[in-house]
Amino acid sequence: MSFEERKKRKIESLPETFADALVEFENSKIMQEALGDVLFKNLLNIKRQEWEEYRTHVTRWEVDRYVGML
Repeated sequence: MSFEERKKRKIESLPETFADALVEFENSKIMQEALGDVLFKNLLNIKRQEWEEYRTHVTRWEVDRYVGML
C-alpha cells in the first residue's frame, strides 16, 4: 500500500528507527500507565543506553571497509 493510500485511510506508519521508537514510547501515556512510573522510567533509560551503545559501536565491517582508506 502506498504512502498516499495509507494517509487517506489514516493508517500510521511504525517508527523507522529505534530512536524514533523510543520517542514514541516516551510519549505513550498508555505504556506509562500500564507499566507504572518506576518501571516505565527504568525501561526507557535502559533502552536509551542500549541505543547509545549500538549507535556508537564500530562494526568489523566498518573497520575492514574504511581503515584502509586512511
